[in-house]
Amino acid sequence: MDLLSREPLKIGVNYWPAGSAIQMWSQWDPKEIAADFQQMSTAGIQLVRFFLFTPDFVRGGEVHATSLKRYRHVLSLLADADIHGLPTLFVGHMSGQNYRVEGWDEKTYFTDPEVLAQQRGYVRQIVDASLDCKHLAGWCLTNEIPNDFPGDEPARITSWVRMITTTIRELDSRPIVLGDGVWSPEVTGAGGRNNLEPSQHYLLRELAPLQDTLGVHFYPRYDDYWPQAYTCGFRLLMAGSWKENVFLEEFGHSIAMGSEENQALYYREVLFSAMQTGASAVLNWCWTDFDKPDLRPYLHNPFEMRFGLRRSDGSFRPALQEMQEFARLSKDLTDEGWEPAKEDSWLPVPATFYHPLPFDWDGDTDTRYKLYLHTYGALASAGAAPVCIHEPAVDYLSQVHENHFTHAASFLHAPATLWLPAMKRLSAPFWKECLDHVHRGGTIYASFAADHWMIDLDETLGIQSDLRFGLPDFYPDDIMTISSPSAWGAFDEEPISIHLGEWRERRALAYLPARCSSAEILLQDNSGRPLLIRKKHGSGVIYFSLFPFEMLMTQSSDENVRTIMTMLYASIREAQLPSGSSCVTPGGEFMRFQRGQGTREFLFNHSWEPRTFKIRSKKPNEETKNIRVELPPKCFCEIDTREYSNGEKNNVNAVGIEN
Repeated sequence: MDLLSREPLKIGVNYWPAGSAIQMWSQWDPKEIAADFQQMSTAGIQLVRFFLFTPDFVRGGEVHATSLKRYRHVLSLLADADIHGLPTLFVGHMSGQNYRVEGWDEKTYFTDPEVLAQQRGYVRQIVDASLDCKHLAGWCLTNEIPNDFPGDEPARITSWVRMITTTIRELDSRPIVLGDGVWSPEVTGAGGRNNLEPSQHYLLRELAPLQDTLGVHFYPRYDDYWPQAYTCGFRLLMAGSWKENVFLEEFGHSIAMGSEENQALYYREVLFSAMQTGASAVLNWCWTDFDKPDLRPYLHNPFEMRFGLRRSDGSFRPALQEMQEFARLSKDLTDEGWEPAKEDSWLPVPATFYHPLPFDWDGDTDTRYKLYLHTYGALASAGAAPVCIHEPAVDYLSQVHENHFTHAASFLHAPATLWLPAMKRLSAPFWKECLDHVHRGGTIYASFAADHWMIDLDETLGIQSDLRFGLPDFYPDDIMTISSPSAWGAFDEEPISIHLGEWRERRALAYLPARCSSAEILLQDNSGRPLLIRKKHGSGVIYFSLFPFEMLMTQSSDENVRTIMTMLYASIREAQLPSGSSCVTPGGEFMRFQRGQGTREFLFNHSWEPRTFKIRSKKPNEETKNIRVELPPKCFCEIDTREYSNGEKNNVNAVGIEN
């Protein structure tokens, strides 16, 4: 099995046996493991990530012979069941508990010559024992190592990862993944210079080149469906900026925290987003329930015993069927020659998101993750399938990362739309590249942020602003009523209102007071203040929102704000695309496939309530057509806008993936 192949989607599980859990190697029961692997194979599971509990494998600095023998036995059981394994080599953290090999601690793990020699010897023996096995998909180096060893110099961690990967490469060529969950500042944000999170020492810009694929982990917990729903696509999108091949190495839903039915719906949501963003595989946590109330970590984290696809009595939960159905859908599409559709839509992330500048006085870095997550949700709702690109870092500790700069700049030569929410600071060279891109025929959408660092913005936007240094302007009214003087895009003459009173004093919601000189007003409030403008720039166009609506989304779960952003993004897409579908109802997500000139579209409802989605379909030389699609909660369907007249309801049978 090729872990790096993106089509079709592969499904897998993370695995401990129910009878022994993390004591798999010391409380050895090969019959149970063999039965589990056979059952996985029968159920259509293709990949199993299993864990070499390192304290059982390394004792007194030496590889334990009995554990190594049992590892070889597990490899034979993979072959017997015809499934592929992803062994995890360094397992010190597991399910909320850290376990240590004697002598391998915070002071020695990454730097002590004797410990490093022991680690290299351990890896060599494991890899050497695996060379004849045809059922290994690759190597996972660790399990969430930032939880186990969070604090060290980034250079030491990178050096350690390089040492382990080099040791493997001396013997074997199969794909390598770090297994850190991609908990890096490039994905989760820098969090400020003086408040670094533990994972800030695992720099993706340094670690991605050492891996063949990136394995994303997440367990999002929010008080609002929106950020939870879009976490999967967003995390995969952000990681995919640094490595083309990405897979979902670990996600899950304990039924201690939700019903079995809602667990299945959550799986459906995650699988849809993973497939939409091009993940090569999806592995759940985990294969089976445990009943180990007297064993750490389960005695203090009892919810960890109820993540399984399989119940304690051996029966399966509905979540397994969701995985099977998506594997079947992906295989059918691949077999029929359908390929994921590509869209020239890009979400650039400023370098300061993951590497704050020296002497940067701004204190809002913690809000940036929320900003881009919510922006991604609005883009997905509108029908966009953006690709993320991180602005190359001007790193004061080293040279500019030239390879990534080349990668980042290359997309600017395509006629793409760049989405820059609350645009505050970009490096001068990158901003010039963006403007040159528009001059050549591209598009930029940006919104205002207080204390922005972009020079010559008035001239670029065709406005005359009334900004004051260090003293932001706040929107003066508690209610903002929005209308379009030209019935632009999805906005007709009917005004839309949102309440701002509870947010008005927040600095992040400062707006740009300005009057237009050469810009065109697309949206305004009921006092005639411009809210969204458009300005030609060379052969392209710049859209600019003078009010940071995206920041409102980070502050509130108001669906009216999300509706405005979805309509705004959909209207820009509609104006820039020669044909295609956009959605003006928030809470959705499109997945598209192409074959020749044909297109297939699937629409998912991320909300926990039934929702009617209004879709605007645009064809060359035809008027835009509006149709409605009704979807139950967490369901999706295939839609075909060609079959419906303007304003007609698309009557789909949306139960799971049926249509």
